[in-house]
Amino acid sequence: MTQGGYNGGPRHLLVYQLAKSYVKKISHEAAVEHDLDMIAAATIVWNIAVAFLPTEVVDEIQHYWDESNLPRLATRNVPTGDGYQLEIDDTLYKFPLHPRAPPEVSLTENYSA
Repeated sequence: MTQGGYNGGPRHLLVYQLAKSYVKKISHEAAVEHDLDMIAAATIVWNIAVAFLPTEVVDEIQHYWDESNLPRLATRNVPTGDGYQLEIDDTLYKFPLHPRAPPEVSLTENYSA
């Protein structure tokens, strides 16, 4: 499971802060690379959802987001702001002006609670 952005923390300790997704100690460079990948994946999925969801649904989410003054997706290693990047076959694609996904994301694979 990867968590990114702002969240309320665990149930037993509600703290609104940037999520931490690492259990093992990893280098800062590896953490930044992981976080950039997560931001890119979340932003691409968000853009696909926006393209296919009814406009009324997207407008409601966007209205709440704007009214709440919540920042775009960020991590402890990648500050909030616009832009994302992804690497495919050793080619780095950058989208520096494109807005990121909403402020929180949880990505899982074969996860059950």
